[in-house]
Amino acid sequence: MTITVTEPMVSNEAPIAIATSDIIQGQAPLEVNFTGDKSTDDVEVVGYSWDFGDGEIATEANPTHTFTTDGTYTVLLTVTDAEGLDATDSIEISVVTENEPTDEVSFEFILTPNPSTEAVQIIMEDNFDTSIILGFMLHDSSGRLVRQFTREEMIQNDMRIPVNVYRNGIYVITAMFNNNDPISKRLIIRK
Repeated sequence: MTITVTEPMVSNEAPIAIATSDIIQGQAPLEVNFTGDKSTDDVEVVGYSWDFGDGEIATEANPTHTFTTDGTYTVLLTVTDAEGLDATDSIEISVVTENEPTDEVSFEFILTPNPSTEAVQIIMEDNFDTSIILGFMLHDSSGRLVRQFTREEMIQNDMRIPVNVYRNGIYVITAMFNNNDPISKRLIIRK
């Protein structure tokens, strides 16, 4: 009688790449702190490769990079596990050249309803040129970036933001421009 024992096959799952940054837009030179160590794997992430989209790369988990030229950069993080499987995540970084504003922007927006329970709508002036808006950022009361929104998410001159997924509290919505100072408004979320 022969007894054969076989080891069960253990399958390796690909890692999950998670790339974040402390800021996504600003004036050149723009120093950005990237975080990749939140990436996960069923065993272990053993390699990090950052491509900053400007010809520079890094292999640390959490690098800092300075963008010196204006433009929009797609930053790629590729993580690799011990079995050689990899995954990629990306972040868009917008860099503008530091210039004096050519035209002062008279921009006002309204948050309604405020306080909000389900969703808040950002309403802008009807004749406002939205092409100068880089996007909106939502920060919590500690200053932590909660979510960022691009102008492509706008419908005409309005944007609707679901807030029912966030905790009660005071938040700040900031409009970012390509050639002017940001404008911020306070938002209260109550459920």
